[in-house]
Amino acid sequence: MSWWAKEGLPAAWAERELAAWHESHQLRYKDELLYTLPASEDDIRAMRAMDEGNVPNVQDRTERKETDMGLILKNEGGGAPIEPGAWAAVCSGYIQLGTHTSSFGGEEARRAPRLMVTWWMPDQRREINRRYGLTMHQKGSLRPAIESMVGKLTPEMEAEFDLDHILGRPCLLEVKQKAKPDGKVFAEIASVGSLPRGMPRPAPVETRTYIMHDAAGNFVMPPEWIAPWIRNIIAESEEYIAATTTQPKEETTQPKEEVPF
Repeated sequence: MSWWAKEGLPAAWAERELAAWHESHQLRYKDELLYTLPASEDDIRAMRAMDEGNVPNVQDRTERKETDMGLILKNEGGGAPIEPGAWAAVCSGYIQLGTHTSSFGGEEARRAPRLMVTWWMPDQRREINRRYGLTMHQKGSLRPAIESMVGKLTPEMEAEFDLDHILGRPCLLEVKQKAKPDGKVFAEIASVGSLPRGMPRPAPVETRTYIMHDAAGNFVMPPEWIAPWIRNIIAESEEYIAATTTQPKEETTQPKEEVPF
């Protein structure tokens, strides 16, 4: 029995919607969104194989997870690092990392707020991220990345920029590989550029954000969808430490009464 028959979905629907999925990157049934990953030829072949009773050995599976933020697609795959080169991507979220004190190249330690921006790479079927200083200064690395996605900033946007404007924006990522001291190779973003004219725009994806404080100024604990290693970075921030450290109560001492002679 086919997978959609087991789910109670008619075969006529499956034949029609599988073809539509390849074009729209969304698979729906009676207005219910089932998947929103970009479809590839491998996806279609895998779905047809499942219809014939063959479950392919696919390492890059996804897990549907319902949260209060909607449908989250979790990449269960790993494997080799992303190949160097220029890749089309779409901004899939950002994470406020908090204020950290660090030094580079023997320079004096500096205290600064940090941000992580994430992108979905449809050709690689995975996310990649980069850390930035949370500043819109012209000499910072965050501002050029933002302008590559939203265009040149107006004076009003320079004065106060809403980071939500970068969500869902396409761009071209220049990826390079580096080796750690232990020999393990990893991929990192060298630069963020505008998507060239004529290059297909990546399909929209679910976006996720984490902001440390709510509208009332209360600290918000990092949600479970954030990877443990990123939560560890947040846990080292001044904001997290201040919110989770119990301040000792000040003891009030009553003045001693003088004993009259």
